[in-house]
Amino acid sequence: MASRVEQDLLSDPEAVDAIDGGASSHLALDLMAGRATLGDVVGITDEELEALYALGYRYYCCGKYEHALSFFRFLCLHRHTDARSWLSLAAASQMLEDTEGAVQAYRLAALLNSEDPQIPLRAAECLVKLGRPAAAIVALGDVLTLSAGNPERNTLAWRARRMLDRLKTERNSSGA
Repeated sequence: MASRVEQDLLSDPEAVDAIDGGASSHLALDLMAGRATLGDVVGITDEELEALYALGYRYYCCGKYEHALSFFRFLCLHRHTDARSWLSLAAASQMLEDTEGAVQAYRLAALLNSEDPQIPLRAAECLVKLGRPAAAIVALGDVLTLSAGNPERNTLAWRARRMLDRLKTERNSSGA
């Protein structure tokens, strides 16, 4: 149960402003307007978030996907505008065979970074597994578009073309 002082603070925003000079109100407004993250509100520094990402990444690289998933969930909550956090959450979810969860996280990563062809490629893998070949074909088309003219992305484009060929062959053999 909240103390009397806590109740007063909760019911009177001006009292909070008096304590911290209005910083809390401004930060809350920034959070709601998308100019701040929860990490900013609770005072987690970028360096601390990077350290957490590094730990999650190590767990992921060691095949400890559940541990990695916990770190990446935390990062997505506290740094919701970082595409890398969502991509990492999606990859860990995919490895844990939470395919639908992975697709959702890949969608958010793609919204935040529409230039990375790896995102629709990985999403397409999940969509194929979910039995949604039409959506996978669209995603693979995005991979080819994003990879065009960039030699560093040739491998991603090659994988996308192979998957597209396989999906089209399967569709043709099933009479669709």
